[in-house]
Amino acid sequence: MMRYISRELSPESFKESITSTVNGNTLYPPPSETATHPHIINIHCSAESMPKSTFFSKKDAICVMYTPCKHGWHEYGRTEVCWNILNPIWVRPFTFRIDGNFESMHFKVYDVNENSYDMSHQDEIGCCEISVNDFLKHSSETNYLQLSLFNNKTGRQTGMLNLYYFELVPHIYGSLFFRMSVKDLKSPGRILKANPFFVISRLHKMTGRFVPVYKSAIMSRKCECYWEDIEIFMQFFCGGDLDLPMRITFHDYKTNGFKTIGEIITTIGQLKLAGECKFYITPILPQQHETQQLQPSSHSSSQTQDESQQYQQYLTTQLNSEQIQQLQIQYQQKSTKDTKGVFFTKLQSECSLPRLFDYRLIGVQLSPMVGIDYSSTVVSFTFNNIGQHLENGVFSYRYCLNDVCDLLTPLVMGQPYSTYLFADFPNEQKIKSLALNKQTDTLPDVLSVLMSYERAKRTIKFPKKCYLTPLIVKAREVSRKRWNESRSITVLVIITNGKFEDLKNAIDCFVEAENDPLVTIIVSMGGNRKDLDHAFKHHHGIIENSLGKKTSRRTVKLTTYLEFKTYPDPRLPHHITPCAKKMARMYLESIEYFRNAPSFMEFE
Repeated sequence: MMRYISRELSPESFKESITSTVNGNTLYPPPSETATHPHIINIHCSAESMPKSTFFSKKDAICVMYTPCKHGWHEYGRTEVCWNILNPIWVRPFTFRIDGNFESMHFKVYDVNENSYDMSHQDEIGCCEISVNDFLKHSSETNYLQLSLFNNKTGRQTGMLNLYYFELVPHIYGSLFFRMSVKDLKSPGRILKANPFFVISRLHKMTGRFVPVYKSAIMSRKCECYWEDIEIFMQFFCGGDLDLPMRITFHDYKTNGFKTIGEIITTIGQLKLAGECKFYITPILPQQHETQQLQPSSHSSSQTQDESQQYQQYLTTQLNSEQIQQLQIQYQQKSTKDTKGVFFTKLQSECSLPRLFDYRLIGVQLSPMVGIDYSSTVVSFTFNNIGQHLENGVFSYRYCLNDVCDLLTPLVMGQPYSTYLFADFPNEQKIKSLALNKQTDTLPDVLSVLMSYERAKRTIKFPKKCYLTPLIVKAREVSRKRWNESRSITVLVIITNGKFEDLKNAIDCFVEAENDPLVTIIVSMGGNRKDLDHAFKHHHGIIENSLGKKTSRRTVKLTTYLEFKTYPDPRLPHHITPCAKKMARMYLESIEYFRNAPSFMEFE
């Protein structure tokens, strides 16, 4: 049975950083001037009172939001997985546009059992449904609503779902980049050093609760750690209010849960104005200690579960702004003997221009296009292109296609895939579409892409030679059409291990496509290739055609799928998504798209 495997549904994914930004299907067209409700909102979710999986384990919970469509319910977006937590609080929100179409929102919470992207393979914990109109009506005073979760099979209540939302304002944009570090961090355990990470939470003014908006990467067994290039989005971290209280909590990661180390209270304005800040990480204050501070680990599984539950309660402690200010004063008065470590922040740079997610709020989209090298060229004595098509292991095109599409999914969620085979086919275009519907020439999702590719391997012969230029010509055509129809930038991913017969012509075509809404990522299946390195790996990604004309920005990124031809390159996740975002943003800056946005947005 064909399956689409996702990195997001593997426990290792939690070790990476998670940021609250734009999450969900299309936001195009932009919100209208006549909208009587908040144009765009970010809905943050948390759950409580859920049942345990077994006596020894807790839920690996993920929340999925659905909206109605012609064929029933369509997945709108999903959060990250909170691993081994009984009462999860998710960092990733749902970004929803209010446009007067008061449709229903359906939320489902699942317990993740395997890494299949299809939620039908997971266990449903509970679900709830509410119309957008009712949601806005009942939460108008507090921007908060609590719903009961019910299991469809048993009909029993299985927990409560808490929904907080923040209004997003398009004229707030930009971000700050920080270098953050911690020293002399005390471990909650008596023997082993901590696996530290921190969570940044912003104050939800209506309820006085802190809502997580960022989780850092997890460091392994260190009491002195450094986190580079922490990006603080002005829109999502404070909504433009630099004086909004912000809590940074420090935790020790364990496979069976978390333990709180300490916290600091600050504001983005304080971090920005000071440039460099030093904070003493302090334990929870005495009045909160008895019920909310996590205690040292116990061999009892029930105590471990209670600690995880207390951790969740701790993250959402009710405090108002005046109490927050008092906390900072009390922290400064505490003895250094009570500190759990020292936290340093250094402002590295400030970006006053819009980031990609700021563009997303005014209707810009990213759409995927995949080109698969279908030739049978021989690259080396150990690797040939046709062999990597026929096998299904980690070195195969099938595995790479799954991995690449999975990395693009958070950026292109809800957008159809244009998927082509390119080689010396006996037609003028030298490409073949994998779409069954030739009118749209697209496939609806990643699973359809994988199934169509497997079907093609059984029916289409492998030509000997490989031509790249026809694929680029087609990509330019598709990108211009998508941009005119829905303000969508096309992300072209080329998966190849063949030798291009027309590499010089392809480079000329890439240079000509500089002004098209097209960004390209070339994934080399066989590791480093000298011919491709010479063509595409130049300073700042600038490429040059045969006439000496150079691009003014990066339009193509070359990366490898195999490292030393022994295993998949672990750097691939850091190349695919970040590069696609950066190149798309550079294109939007080159055409000054933000200045030409709808007139009702008050830009600075």
